[in-house]
Amino acid sequence: MKKTLKKTLHTAIAGLLVLAPLAAAAQDSGYMPWDGSGQGFDNRWYVAPFGSYTWADSERVAKDGWGGGINLGKNLNKWWNLEFSAQYEQLDGESVLGPIAHGNYKNWNLGLDALLFFNRSAGYEANPGFQPFVVFGVGGIQDRVDSTWLLSGSSTWSWTANAGAGFLYHFNDRVAARVDGRYRWDDNKGGYGWGGNFGDWVATVGVQIALGDKPRPPAPPPAPLPVAARAAPPPPPPAAPVTRTFEFSADGMFAFGSSTLTPVGKSRVDNFIKGFRESALTVTAVKIIGHTDPIGSEAFNQTLSDKRAKTVADYMVTQGVSQSIITTAGAGESQLKITEAECKAQGKAKTRQALIDCFALNRRIEAQVTGTKKN
Repeated sequence: MKKTLKKTLHTAIAGLLVLAPLAAAAQDSGYMPWDGSGQGFDNRWYVAPFGSYTWADSERVAKDGWGGGINLGKNLNKWWNLEFSAQYEQLDGESVLGPIAHGNYKNWNLGLDALLFFNRSAGYEANPGFQPFVVFGVGGIQDRVDSTWLLSGSSTWSWTANAGAGFLYHFNDRVAARVDGRYRWDDNKGGYGWGGNFGDWVATVGVQIALGDKPRPPAPPPAPLPVAARAAPPPPPPAAPVTRTFEFSADGMFAFGSSTLTPVGKSRVDNFIKGFRESALTVTAVKIIGHTDPIGSEAFNQTLSDKRAKTVADYMVTQGVSQSIITTAGAGESQLKITEAECKAQGKAKTRQALIDCFALNRRIEAQVTGTKKN
């Protein structure tokens, strides 16, 4: 039984040393609500180093003494914490004749404690806060006695139980002062002192340090918008513009070398206007471009093409086409469809009149109509 207890307690202290860094690395980042109020509790692991003072039972035949230790714990819910604890204490022996075995005690106490809180929300949600608790637990103590009565000293593991009360006082969301006092029962398997069970009183003072960042409550979902305030669906994208190009010969529209529109020319423009009005397009822009043949100087031809484009545009305005959508340009002889060399190669440049006739393809009006398709 004693070997089993000793092995168990050795395992517990090793586990306590291992769990501290693991607890820091494995913090639960979730927010733990405990009621419908929207409040929650801080569910982080924590460490709590402390100093202690023990009022030794007279059965030990020892003086009171100082010690210290550390707790590793976690908040389980609104009410309960669970802790692993390790404590060392030294109690000097008294010079009294008669006890079975007594002397200087150098004790290790390992335990598992449960803490019951009564005012959790005031501390964790409204720092600084006062949190009273009661505590009780079980464990084992290694009573080590170094005595002249025992030639090489003696060490025995015994069962312990403890109960008491204390409080936390939070300075911020990570650090709190901690005070508690407990009655500790030791079944004294080694039969030290007067040989009976020990009943010691132990007080501790220390700090409690939370590991990791404090969990935060999730953001509340946004309130639904009233029907009137809800965004309307986006409008469909605008239709892509469409451009169509029309050409008609300038021959017959103008006298040779003139920019005055003939009746034939007006008729052609009327048909053009009627055509785009009846088309499937909503017209947003019309560009009129004049072209000439290369007979004459380049400057003369440029001016002539500008005037002819302007004449057509002015006539369109008189027929009800908005002037705001019409633009004009003259290309002169810069965009020939047939050159003099090509006319000669076709045998159509033997006389001046033959060359003028061959150049008819170059004398033209071009209209570029841009619009969107009608629904």
